Amino acid sequence: MSNIERAFSIWVDTLNDVFAMIFQSCNEWNPDIWQMIKDINAGMTLVGAALVPLFFLIGFVKSGMRLQDLKHPEALFAPFIRLALSVGFLNASMTIMVYVFRILQGCMSKIAGYGSVNFAMSVPDEIAEALDDTSILSFDGIRVGIVGLLLMLAIYIMAIILLVLVWGRFLNLYIHCAVAPCFFSCLSGEPTQHFTASFIKSYINVLFQGIVVVLALLIYSRLISSDHTAAIAAVNDGDNFGGIMLYAKDFLVGGLVTLVICKVADQAAGKMGLQ
Repeated sequence: MSNIERAFSIWVDTLNDVFAMIFQSCNEWNPDIWQMIKDINAGMTLVGAALVPLFFLIGFVKSGMRLQDLKHPEALFAPFIRLALSVGFLNASMTIMVYVFRILQGCMSKIAGYGSVNFAMSVPDEIAEALDDTSILSFDGIRVGIVGLLLMLAIYIMAIILLVLVWGRFLNLYIHCAVAPCFFSCLSGEPTQHFTASFIKSYINVLFQGIVVVLALLIYSRLISSDHTAAIAAVNDGDNFGGIMLYAKDFLVGGLVTLVICKVADQAAGKMGLQ
């Protein structure tokens, strides 16, 4: 197997691993870490419970100091409604976070169901024969060898970045679940309730990144399965090196574009108001 074919094999394995990983639940990705996050969430629930009265008093005093609100006694009930909501969200923080996660995971599964994903990048027979026919000691063989080494290096870097992106998303989800009670306690006071809204949008932003990654991989799976007529035509015309380079370019450009889309997934969510 040549370096170019080996690079393709590594990239295909990485894509399959990432696509399978992105649909895993928090417990499936790493049960030990998830258990630790649940324990931290329970501890943060006690901290949040201590913060609720503080935020409630701050909000109640601020609302009570507005004289115009005294003309509308019903306005005095708003702080108590926020207090009830805050206590409810606080006690069910982990359940709420997991439920929202499942909703977005269901959206991802629905999107994936509209397209068949196949990352099997089998090298066309014409390209494989060109690689086999190229002598190692010839000028074309030296150039193909250099291209293969550079391609393997690029593949390793791209694979590591893609895996780090997916791992980072799960770790970000874990962090949000761990500290959720503290941010839900902010809902008890009007001056601090915007922290709760910002936290929820940040959490949905992280979940939305998974949808962007799934869409990018779906599109890329169709690109790599398309016909490489230009590369095959070059090989048939006797230009083995040119055909190999065209095939490598189609593969590498599509991979880089997909990687960039996955990298800026959080920015895409931010433009939709999720930050």
